[in-house]
This record gives sequence, C-alpha cells and structure tokens, in this order.
Amino acid sequence: MVNIPASPMEKLYIRMEQAREFGKAFDEEKERRVLGLPPVTDRPPVKIAASRERRMLTQREDIAGQRELAREAEAASAARQREENALLRAQIAELQEQIAELRGERVEQPAVAEAPPPGAPQEQGALPEGTPNMDWSHRQLVEFARQHEIALERGGFGMSKAAVLDAILGALEDAKQPGQE
Repeated sequence: MVNIPASPMEKLYIRMEQAREFGKAFDEEKERRVLGLPPVTDRPPVKIAASRERRMLTQREDIAGQRELAREAEAASAARQREENALLRAQIAELQEQIAELRGERVEQPAVAEAPPPGAPQEQGALPEGTPNMDWSHRQLVEFARQHEIALERGGFGMSKAAVLDAILGALEDAKQPGQE
C-alpha cells in the first residue's frame, strides 16, 4: 500500500465524519476556506454543532488546564522570588563586610546570614526524603528533576504528574544501569 496524502476534498469529508463520530463542531464554509476549496453553491453548507458532552468535556479540560497553569506560574514566581531574596541576602552580606572593613572591625560571616528567615519555605528541605513517588506534588517532582539535572519536556510545565514521575524514574534507572555492570 502506498502512502499518498489525502486530497483537500478527502480531508474535508474525513473531518466531517470525525465531527459526527466524536461530537466535534464542524462548519463546512470555514473548513473549505482553510483547505482552499471553492465555496458550496448547489446546496446549503453542512454545519454540525458540538455535542453537549463534548462541550462539557472541553470546558472541564480548559478549567483544569487554567488551574494547573496558575499553580505553575505561582511556583515559578515563588522560585524566582527565593532566588532574588538569596541574591539580595548575598549583596547585603557583602555590603556589611565592606562596612566592617571600613570601620576597621574584624570581618566574620555569620552562619545565620545564609539561612532563610523563620517561617519561609526552605528550598532544599521542601523535597521529601527518598525516591520520588506519586505522593510527591507536581512542583516537588519538577524541583527534584531540576536539582538532579534531569531534562523534562518544557521544563515539566504542561506535563502530568505521572509523566514527570516516569521521566524522573526513567532517568534514575538509566543512571543506575551503567554502575551495575
């Protein structure tokens, strides 16, 4: 069997059948414009409205996607804020060191200067102990992958929690394989 691309007319009819079968919306006029076909002149164009179930499913998926994007944006914002805070703490420590030098005081780096303020989330401590599993949140899995330099598609954004976990476990298993020989 030879693989030959479908003609625009075949694509139109395939799209119409899929609309009927899966409850999708279909507007023949719009489809013909997109495919570069001439408009219908001898009959009214076919219009199929999306089924109620399809509309509800699409709406639920859109809402879930928007919530996930909002959570990811919040996580990215929090991570960026932690990075900025760490940078500012380092700058403050450097300026305090310069002030102390100018005053002729002995310069010591306090151990507490690097610790986050009380009640602030700890970047390293935010991850549970052990191997990642489905009990971890999506954010924790993405952070684990980032810390262990495990490449994720689009940085893990838009990926399901299970997909992120599979990628992490696969990378950990691949890293284990050569050492077991």
